[in-house]
Amino acid sequence: MLFPGFYRLCLALVVVVQHFSRLSLGDAAVCLFFVLSGYWIYVMWEKQYSHTRNRYFTFLTSRFLRIVPTFLLCSAITFALYPRLIPTEFAAIASSLFVVGYRNLPQLPIVPAWSLDIELQFYILFPLLYLLFHKVDRRVAVGALICWSAISVAILYFRSGAVMTEPLPQILVLFMIGAAAARWRWVPPRAPTLASAGITVAMLGLGLSVPALRDMMLGGSNAGVNFVYNPVFNLVLALAAVPLALSTVHVKSGRLDRALGDLSYIVYLMHWPAFIFVHNNFGELPPLQRLPYALLALGVVFIVSVAVWMLWDRPINRARHAWVRGRMRLGPVNRGIEQPAA
Repeated sequence: MLFPGFYRLCLALVVVVQHFSRLSLGDAAVCLFFVLSGYWIYVMWEKQYSHTRNRYFTFLTSRFLRIVPTFLLCSAITFALYPRLIPTEFAAIASSLFVVGYRNLPQLPIVPAWSLDIELQFYILFPLLYLLFHKVDRRVAVGALICWSAISVAILYFRSGAVMTEPLPQILVLFMIGAAAARWRWVPPRAPTLASAGITVAMLGLGLSVPALRDMMLGGSNAGVNFVYNPVFNLVLALAAVPLALSTVHVKSGRLDRALGDLSYIVYLMHWPAFIFVHNNFGELPPLQRLPYALLALGVVFIVSVAVWMLWDRPINRARHAWVRGRMRLGPVNRGIEQPAA
C-alpha cells in the first residue's frame, strides 16, 4: 500500500535523481504526475469548484495561486544565486512570472518547471474537457484513450523527441487518463495493481541488466546510441505504472502524508539551483567523488524546502482554501479532497 503524498514525493525524487546522475527516468515520473493531476482536478472540480460563484474564475484563480507563488519564490532564490539566469526579454519575463509559455523559453531558469506550463494549460482547458466526458460513452472514451496513448508512443518513437517538447495534445492524454478514472470512479483492482507494479519493476530490472535497454535509461556524457529512445521508454514505463499510481489516490492520507505531498512540489523545484551548484563546482569529478557533495546539496534542499513549506507554501495554501470556501454556493467544502500538491 502506497500513501499518495509519499508516492508523489518519490516521483519528485526520481526527477532529482535524474539530474544528479545518469539514470534518466524523470519523464516517466512527470507523466505520472500528470495522470494524478488529471484525477484530482476532476474530483476537485466536481466536489468543490463547480459549487462556487463564477466557478471558472474561482477554479483558475485557485489553481494559479497553488502553483505560481511557490514557483516565484523558487525562481527568486535561483536568480539570487545565479543572476545570469534572470530573463531580459519581455516574453521570457512574462513566462517567468505567469508560467504559461515557460517551456518554450530558449533558456529555462528552472528546467523542471516546464511541466507547470503544461499543468496551467490543462487547467485552462479543463472545464471543456469536463463537459466532453459527460457527453461520451465510457467504452468510447476508454477506446479513444488507448488509441491516443498508442499514437503518442508511436510519435515519440518515430520523432525521437523529448516529452518536454511534445505538442500539448500528445501530453494531454495523460491528464485525460486520470480524469477518466475519476469520471467513472475506477478503483484499480488488486490484480491490475500488482501487475502494474510487476511490469514496472520488470522494465526497470531489464533496463539495468540488458545492455541495449540500459542505453535507453542511462544518459549523461557517455550516453549510448539507444538513448535516443529514452523518451518513449519513459512514456511506456509511465503508462504501465498508471494502475499502480491511481491505486494510491484511494488510500487514506494523514497529516504527515499530506505534508509530504506538498513537499514534493517544493523539492521538485528547489533541487534545481542545488544541481547547478554541484554541476558547476564538482561536475568534472568522477561519480563516486561527486556523490558526497550531491548528498550534502540535497540535504540543504530538503531543509530549505521544509522551511519554504512552513513559512510560505502552507500559509498561502490555507488562505487560498479559505478564499474558495468563502465562494461556495452549495454545501460545505470537503477539506479532504485536495490532496495533490499542484
